[in-house]
Amino acid sequence: MWVIKMVINPLKFVEDTEWTQRSNNEIITHEAVESKLDKFDTYEFQGRGVPRVSEILKKCLGKDYLVIWAARLGLEEYRKESNRTLYIGSIVHECIERFLLHGDVKIPDNISSPMVRNKIKRSVENFIDWYNSMISKGYIIRIIAIEQQTTNPWFGGTIDCIMNISHPDTGYNKNFIVDFKTSKSISIDYILQTYSYLWSVRWNKCFYDPTLPDIDGIGIIRIDKEAVKFEDLFLTIQEHTEIMYDIECSVVSMINWYYHILITEYNLRIGKRTKERLL
Repeated sequence: MWVIKMVINPLKFVEDTEWTQRSNNEIITHEAVESKLDKFDTYEFQGRGVPRVSEILKKCLGKDYLVIWAARLGLEEYRKESNRTLYIGSIVHECIERFLLHGDVKIPDNISSPMVRNKIKRSVENFIDWYNSMISKGYIIRIIAIEQQTTNPWFGGTIDCIMNISHPDTGYNKNFIVDFKTSKSISIDYILQTYSYLWSVRWNKCFYDPTLPDIDGIGIIRIDKEAVKFEDLFLTIQEHTEIMYDIECSVVSMINWYYHILITEYNLRIGKRTKERLL
């Protein structure tokens, strides 16, 4: 297992150039970040707003396919479809949480669209199929937390589920941070997002709250909205060391990139205003 990394500062790559590295505290309290605090209104760490991890991913990775999709649909139809997708995902998550906590499912009665209701129903049934397939293989699933926020000085997010998966016959016993997805595939940004939650929990356990659970890995469960289909991806630090190390490096690099881009954009705006005043 490797040491939890802090945000990595840039190296002094030109020996004869004076280069003052900023500390982590100097980065997160920079004027560029301070100017954004009113937009960081969802999560906070010790009373200070922090960006959503999804915002960091969006700025770093982009979503070219969404731009193409929006162009094909048109702006108004894109907004409708996007809101519909978010609504379906939200209700599916609520149904999954109820199933995991109480063992039953109740789809809201006030869903007027048969298409939307069918997609929700199919998604939930696919999740239950996944769950039953795990049980039939002898696994025991125990829920540690549902809809759990995690924050740190750099970002915040909400974990769908922390679950323990064990197998009494093999001795398998792991704690996973799990994300539920109703998309068409498991993409790299889902993996990075889920791992960022693991990173945050481990960071908090190391520096602030030793009572937090040990997390062994991440899991993504994709449940189809239309076909009778599910797929999952589970990765553990112990069994998938190399790929998990690369994922962590990617997450930490994105955090670093995000904050330095904020500072760069801010300095360029300030520089432009100064130049305009001088002219």
